[in-house]
Amino acid sequence: MLGAVVALAAFLLVWKIGSYPIGPSIYEGLTGLTVLKVLEGDPGKISQVWEKPIRNQPGSATGVGSGSETPFLVYPTALLVKFFPGGDGYTVLRAVPILCGVLSVGLLGLLLRRLFNRRVALLGASLLAVSPWSLFYTRLASDLSLTVFFALLCFYLFAAVDRPDNPIGYIVLGGLASLATYLYAPARIVFPVIAAAMLLRILGERGYRRSHYQYLILLAAVFAAGLYLQGGNLMTYFRQNVPGTFYFWRMRPGAVPGELLRQSLRDVWRQFIDLPPYSKVVVYERGPYFDPVSRAAFCVGLVWAVGRIRRPGYRFLLLWLAAGVAPMILTFSHFRRALLFNPVFASLAAVGIDDSLQLLTAWTGRWKKFLAGGLAAGLLLPAAYLNLSNYFGWYARAAADPGHPLVRREAGRRKIIELMADYRVFTNLYSPEYGWIETVEYEQRRRGLSGRVKLVPGDQARCDFASCPPPCALYLDYRLSLKD
Repeated sequence: MLGAVVALAAFLLVWKIGSYPIGPSIYEGLTGLTVLKVLEGDPGKISQVWEKPIRNQPGSATGVGSGSETPFLVYPTALLVKFFPGGDGYTVLRAVPILCGVLSVGLLGLLLRRLFNRRVALLGASLLAVSPWSLFYTRLASDLSLTVFFALLCFYLFAAVDRPDNPIGYIVLGGLASLATYLYAPARIVFPVIAAAMLLRILGERGYRRSHYQYLILLAAVFAAGLYLQGGNLMTYFRQNVPGTFYFWRMRPGAVPGELLRQSLRDVWRQFIDLPPYSKVVVYERGPYFDPVSRAAFCVGLVWAVGRIRRPGYRFLLLWLAAGVAPMILTFSHFRRALLFNPVFASLAAVGIDDSLQLLTAWTGRWKKFLAGGLAAGLLLPAAYLNLSNYFGWYARAAADPGHPLVRREAGRRKIIELMADYRVFTNLYSPEYGWIETVEYEQRRRGLSGRVKLVPGDQARCDFASCPPPCALYLDYRLSLKD
């Protein structure tokens, strides 16, 4: 059954991948540029990709300067681009994140099977597969999906090697966890969660203490050695990558700690736990959308986990939950930084469904399995319907509306690409958040038309166009006119 859920995830992640989301993002333009420069053998860019952990990377005003420069995304994507250079230029860029998304569904199932049972594994994997937030960030050419996959791989490896007489397993785990510095910053919660889970068991379980205390030391030593070999250390592990823009692990200068904490906790409650009418707005990589069914199941699962906190599996989920939302709480409720909340949300929701149904059907005897399974399906199906209609339904409605902002932005971007084939284009379409600069530059480079588009303010664009020898074109902000 888990294989069927993974197959469903694969189908959902590739279905209409060229249409939804509408238009590429700034991250995809950055990723494409990095990939092309690596394929061209640009020594500066290659060095920049590999030295990411030990370098404060330059960022733009939106703070995304290093999100596309992990070698674990760039090099597999470069290989695909080399062998599949045609198409729309973005589907192939999204292949590695999509693969990571599919594998993440399977890994979560395997992890929950080890921590709990097959029923929880199937429920958790199913909820992750249909999560609209997961669908969005997995269908982007960025390191977001790769970060989730990395965390789940580390957690599954921990669950698999957590036994006596297994030093090799802890050596591999420590080395792997140290590579979190190459990924989106929330990946750095992985080692603290694993270390805290081991430490709590060492302090509370005598048998575990005797057989595992030395492995915690070994894990920490290999982890520190991995950071050292990258040119970092324990002091730099939680350092921000983009100075002046990202505040992953410290407050913005001038922030009031008490007010920041109250605001963040209030936003956590509203976005993750409260049950307002289900949102029918844009599914965005910064927006954590969850349906009311799985939200209610998550709340129940949270109660079960707190009540059974002495059991290692439940305690591990609670540690993961606290660490998963920490980057968001510390950084003004920027929900994307709670990226690793998504799989633990699915896990606790699965626990809530399974533990409750096992209790409610305990009196049914030999019919318990069938009754509990039917009730679980009765909860999963409406959750899946709400989630998928929220993601695909919203995009379908938006794509059918020529006046929708996303459709108009994409029409403008496509018009620039069409014009630059025959003209030198002057335009003021250069909003960084919409990816104008990065995606247009990527299109120029991959088509061998570098320098064809000049992005300048509107008045300057008109002046430059007037003084440009033909052939040239002027294309101004879509809010003025799509005909300019």
